[in-house]
Amino acid sequence: MLTKKQKNTLLYILFVFILCSAAMDFEFLVLKTDETFLAENIFCKLFALLMIYLCLEDRKLTWRSIGLRRSGITKGMILGFSIGIITFTASYLVEFILLLILGKSPKPGFYLTSFSLTNRTATKLTVSAILICIAGNIINVLAEEGLFRGLFYKLGRRALSVKYANLLQALLFSIWHLITVVVWYRQGSLTIPSALLFGAGYLLTAGISGFAWGLCVTLTGTLWTGIFQHFFNNVIGSFLHVVTATGTDELQIFRLALSNVLSLLLVILLAKHKKQPAGRRQRSMKSMHSNAGQRSKSSIPTAGKASKPGRRKRRGN
Repeated sequence: MLTKKQKNTLLYILFVFILCSAAMDFEFLVLKTDETFLAENIFCKLFALLMIYLCLEDRKLTWRSIGLRRSGITKGMILGFSIGIITFTASYLVEFILLLILGKSPKPGFYLTSFSLTNRTATKLTVSAILICIAGNIINVLAEEGLFRGLFYKLGRRALSVKYANLLQALLFSIWHLITVVVWYRQGSLTIPSALLFGAGYLLTAGISGFAWGLCVTLTGTLWTGIFQHFFNNVIGSFLHVVTATGTDELQIFRLALSNVLSLLLVILLAKHKKQPAGRRQRSMKSMHSNAGQRSKSSIPTAGKASKPGRRKRRGN
């Protein structure tokens, strides 16, 4: 049974999530900033950053306490980009192979779109468009990683175990993305069956990636690995496309699901690899202490084997 304090913490998380979700729903459905030159709904992300700040002040926490510390940036960047490159290289390759098997002759397409699973609007690769995309994605990943893997995961660990706190933030993160499916359904781009399919796709892909990035926080103690991989995922999805005669990014939902599953598997392997050296170090330390004890015992002469000085002299003569 949860205590009253634990229940209050969970209600606090849900309240903040509902506020941030309401801000995002308003921007997606009313302001529609992603349909402007910004090509990204950044105001709801700025609101999320503001909510993080207010919650940190309210809970007497710091940005450092939720994983945004200077130490670990380089390590997180290397790890995050490496995981992103490995998983997306594999998933793009599998997508190309599947399309070739289907006889669709896929080819890469390089142009800018907003990050979405369907009904994208292409934009030419101008310097201003690239800079706006990068800036928007920086705000996006800082807000989402700070809110879900930072604030919610930190507070969740106070009310739940680490595993269930990670599951909670991953679930909320997946629900957070369902508004995009609602938008496309309202615009007539999706039927009810296709909306359910894409909704399940968002729940799956966002949930898996959110859980993996939560594991990265547990593994490294910072948000940086998730931030850099999240940034890479969004940017590569906005710039690199798979084009066929019948459409663009037709298997994108499969590509994202595969890359996220591979990402989760890699993080799990890294976590196991990190635990193993510690065990080996403990065993080696025990072995060293045992050997040292044996050497110290063997170096102490027994009474029956003690040599006599006189005998040494006679042997010397």
